[in-house]
Amino acid sequence: MNSVELIGYIQQLLTTRQIKDYYLDLFTLVMPPTQNRLYTQSDRGFYYLLTSQLPVGTRIASETSILEVDATWENKGITKIQEFGGQLVIWTPDPGQINELEFIRVIPRS
Repeated sequence: MNSVELIGYIQQLLTTRQIKDYYLDLFTLVMPPTQNRLYTQSDRGFYYLLTSQLPVGTRIASETSILEVDATWENKGITKIQEFGGQLVIWTPDPGQINELEFIRVIPRS
């Protein structure tokens, strides 16, 4: 799925929730190289995971969703578009396995 299709998909999701006024950007989360766990600040935004190459055993959790990467992750296609809301917690089996994670971030304005 290319960027235009992905943004269109996200806009459809927001429309079904009647969210019409929002800020959208690319959000990069840098993982500390010596740690295997990271907590973000809590906010009212939605995060749509763009990073597709994740090591098996990676867990991403938020106030609304949990993703556990298993051996079938590579073949999931469009279902890889995971939505997370609020504070994120990222855990990897070993420090340094992930340098950064990219998300499309959506923050409702009203």
